[in-house]
Amino acid sequence: MKSRSVQRASRAVLVAVMAASGMLLANAPAHASTSCCYQVGLNTSHNVGLYWAPWTADKDTHPDLHPGDQIMVDCWSVGQNINNQGDVWYHVVEEWDPATDWVNWDDYVYGAYVDNYAVWHAHNSPGGFPQC
Repeated sequence: MKSRSVQRASRAVLVAVMAASGMLLANAPAHASTSCCYQVGLNTSHNVGLYWAPWTADKDTHPDLHPGDQIMVDCWSVGQNINNQGDVWYHVVEEWDPATDWVNWDDYVYGAYVDNYAVWHAHNSPGGFPQC
């Protein structure tokens, strides 16, 4: 089993390669979903924590996201079920920060608190939103 730092480094390299090849656009908050990712607006009333893995015990040091923030997600994972709301977590590769433009991250967010699983339900089909 790979260590967490090796996994994070591998993901960072993958995001860098995708960005260099033009698969991730990082110029504006309104860019459309690319073949790797879906842009998701946080449309619930929850603040959303960022986690190294799909479990609340793995909190990252990044500040929480807030309703109205935008993220780019590339896949989903089964993780902790919070308050019987489901166990689907999204893997975040970018977050829109008005002060700094798009910021590359490698974290997980709880789908129920992001968009009530809207992206997962809309795109969870063969060739759609892949499992991580």
